[in-house]
Amino acid sequence: MNTRVLAAAVVAPILVALLAGCTGGPVAADPSPKPSPSPSPSSTAEVPPVSEPESVFDIDCADVAVAMNDFVGFGADGVKERMSLASAPNWYPGPAEFMMKRAGGMVCAYDGEQRADGMQDAWEVVIVPDAQRMINSLVSNGYAEQPSECLEGSCTLMARAGDALLVGSVHSAQIASDATEGARALAQTWAENASAGQQEEPFEVVASEVAGADCEQLMASARLGELWGVTTHLTDEFGGWGVPAEVYLVVDGAVICIYGDGGEYDGVQHLQLTDLPGGAWAFDLIEGRTPITVTGADKAYSGMGGTSTYPAPFIDILVGADWIRLTGTGSSGDLEPVAEAVAANAAEIEAMPAPR
Repeated sequence: MNTRVLAAAVVAPILVALLAGCTGGPVAADPSPKPSPSPSPSSTAEVPPVSEPESVFDIDCADVAVAMNDFVGFGADGVKERMSLASAPNWYPGPAEFMMKRAGGMVCAYDGEQRADGMQDAWEVVIVPDAQRMINSLVSNGYAEQPSECLEGSCTLMARAGDALLVGSVHSAQIASDATEGARALAQTWAENASAGQQEEPFEVVASEVAGADCEQLMASARLGELWGVTTHLTDEFGGWGVPAEVYLVVDGAVICIYGDGGEYDGVQHLQLTDLPGGAWAFDLIEGRTPITVTGADKAYSGMGGTSTYPAPFIDILVGADWIRLTGTGSSGDLEPVAEAVAANAAEIEAMPAPR
């Protein structure tokens, strides 16, 4: 793959389908901009424990898996409580896989093995609270609340009951267009199950100083250019929208930062930065990484991630309770000095008195 790996091949998928997530519809106007000391201890320091957020819904993914298996014929075993990476936008791998729990929601997903023909059986069910707010966000960004629907090879799921909103997707050659009725019944049943077992107390998102920080605070475009000797342009607003985008960017206060030498849809991409504020609880849940030392980070790993179509090197750093991922490309420089700079910037943000 040439050095324009993310110009035509990756930047376009990120920015065309970037924020739509589980919901379909027209491409909406760009979302509104997000509101916006010394380095932290070395990678050998003990990080204070951060509890995993509890979903407001009393739903077991094992039960969801049984229902999905009855519907589509696979996924009874191997279900996971993180976002599906099958046909996922490029910002999902890493911190964003765990975005739903920070918002009090839940996700159950199954990703089957990729077959020789390049196809992959997969499904995903997301349930989030504050259903009306989510629908209002979709409408304000050019989308509409739509019932579940199936076409040949795929289904999109959407249903709500009370304060619970369910969205999801199914990808399989076994899916036929006449599966729509079954998909609607399935989605409505689980939305109602979630609503019936939803806790009455309002869910409170765990506080994080990094939540709401903008991309330039975490990694200034000019500074990246200095470190790598490249021309850089920051893109942090994108077209399209969906429930995952609302959860990740607005409720969680996370970021998607694309650093390249061009605009939104052209040029060479050098770096992508994503995070999960308060995500220390999930930091060790990604498999296949190598522990490394990054000055200023409480903990760090390196690895090869991205998607099966566009693999990419990355470094994960933990600064306090916040998880930040730096994903490179074929045109990237050394990620470690960038990770050190981001760790220092995150520590400074955490040390600022509120409000910033």
